[in-house]
Amino acid sequence: MNLKSILQIFLFALILLISYLVFKNYFSEVKVAEVKETLNKTVLRDSKDRSDSSEDSSSIIENLEYKSIDSRGNKYIVKSELGETKLENQNILILQKVNAKINLIKKSPILIFSDYAEYNSINFDTKFSGGVIAKFEDNEIKSDNLDLFFKDNLALMYNNIYFTNSISKMNADKINLDLLTGDIIVQMFESSEKVKIKSK
Repeated sequence: MNLKSILQIFLFALILLISYLVFKNYFSEVKVAEVKETLNKTVLRDSKDRSDSSEDSSSIIENLEYKSIDSRGNKYIVKSELGETKLENQNILILQKVNAKINLIKKSPILIFSDYAEYNSINFDTKFSGGVIAKFEDNEIKSDNLDLFFKDNLALMYNNIYFTNSISKMNADKINLDLLTGDIIVQMFESSEKVKIKSK
């Protein structure tokens, strides 16, 4: 075998080796990168699907009843026909067809009824909404909303308030009620407007 043939075989083997190395290093890396990218997309899509489903996921409970008592001995009971907890915050319950009772020491009980409520099982704060009715002694207050802060012994009623008792009727925008003292502050949203009171 002459030198020319050996050189041709060597060059051919070298070309094959270079081609193999280029193919292995370049194309296999691209393939790995594509696989990694596909895996990343799949993981992102799966995690997004899980987060979307967790937002929609909830637990529905029928005939709920929650009781709480403060350091003074005041009691708060909330009942609802239907309750729902969201998985992203299980401390907040969305209640339907709600009635509540506040038993204050040495005071008449306060009854609250509403279509809906948002109840915080940690601090017992409750946001009633939809057809809200509050009754105590001979007073009845109807409104769209009532926010109850049980630990602070405060209640805030607002939006379309209609207050009645044995001697008068009243329309207002907002009522602040101190549950311990019984003090009531009646206000309008606009300072230029006045609370409307009619005697029976």
